[in-house]
Amino acid sequence: MLFEAVSGHTHQMDTLTAATLMTLGATRVQLPELLSQIAGELELPVSPELSNAVSGILERLAAAGLIESSVS
Repeated sequence: MLFEAVSGHTHQMDTLTAATLMTLGATRVQLPELLSQIAGELELPVSPELSNAVSGILERLAAAGLIESSVS
C-alpha cells in the first residue's frame, strides 16, 4: 500500500506495480531500462508480456497522479 500524504489517498498495489513505482523513483528512465531493472529485481524474463503489463501500470500510475508521463 502507498499512502499519499498530499491527497490523503491510500493506493493498494500488487508486487509488479510497487516494483515499477519504486524503480522509477525520482529518475526518468526509458521503458527498456525500466523493464530490465524490474525484471532483475523480480527475477522475471524481459518479455512482451512484461512490457505490456508495465506499460499498463505506467498509464494507471499517471492517471492516478502518482507519476508524470513524459509522452507528449
